[in-house]
Amino acid sequence: MNALEINNLIMYYELFGGNKLMAINNISFSVEESKTTGIVGESGCGKSSIASTILKILPDNAKIINGNIYFKYGEIIKRSGKVDLLTLDKKTMQDIRWKGISMIFQGAMNVLNPVYRVGDQIIEIMRYKDNISKEEANEKLEDLCRIVNIDSSRMKDYPHQFSGGMKQKAIIAMALSTNPKLIIADEPTTALDLISQYNILEQIKKIQKKLNMSMIFISHNLFTVSNISDQVVVMYAGKIMESCEKKKLFENSLHPYSIALIKSCLSINDKKNKLYGIPGEPPNLVFPSSGCAFYPRCPYAKEICKKIEPEYKEIEKKHFVACWRYI
Repeated sequence: MNALEINNLIMYYELFGGNKLMAINNISFSVEESKTTGIVGESGCGKSSIASTILKILPDNAKIINGNIYFKYGEIIKRSGKVDLLTLDKKTMQDIRWKGISMIFQGAMNVLNPVYRVGDQIIEIMRYKDNISKEEANEKLEDLCRIVNIDSSRMKDYPHQFSGGMKQKAIIAMALSTNPKLIIADEPTTALDLISQYNILEQIKKIQKKLNMSMIFISHNLFTVSNISDQVVVMYAGKIMESCEKKKLFENSLHPYSIALIKSCLSINDKKNKLYGIPGEPPNLVFPSSGCAFYPRCPYAKEICKKIEPEYKEIEKKHFVACWRYI
């Protein structure tokens, strides 16, 4: 069963002069219940735009022109089955945010209010969303501190008194505070040192297993995504290039972009210790060219790649790719 399904989603940003930036270009993928779907790709490929679209927290110049986002959460909408989030009114979406879907943002310092104690900010969300007393909220905060491994006495501190890793743990506690069905983790280890990154990822995995949650994990680092995800979606220029199980991606990558991403990551098992860079740069999404978006950087590009965009299709069970080499 899927907790979330995205079908044929298209979203663009209106720019000055009447131009359009196609941020999400006809994408489809799903998130299984209690599993993690990782989304990976270079900066500007549309990863965070997907998260904002799911939660409907887009800026005013964003326009959704096609697609469905089905979310299975009957408790919020007072009926069983799944509902298309794109059809819901503002009030219903406010109910779904935090209670149904919560988010771990990448900039912890930008999320936490510097003039309020960390614990008070988490309690405020719980009391507003769960309609519980202050005493009940304090008890739940104690439980959250144990889950994310923070001394509860530190909840009386202000954000500037927390280290980067502790701020990120506090944001995780905040995201968990209302017992969501789905968590979106958008670059949750950005700007942290390697040790803190490892600890945060291990903490997230333990929490997910304990609470049986579904997750979307977003990162530009393929190895970070592979460490936590069951399914991996590889994005480029607002489109999905390849999607499959994590193990299959590393053992049998099909799309040239996926192969290049794997080669660009250093491994302790690589005796050559040579860093591979993907030549060229991502395309202009305001004035896109015809054909496959990756063809100017692709070592296998053929004439048809320059003229006609390949279909995103299932090559084998649960393994999708958009490349003329497999059509």
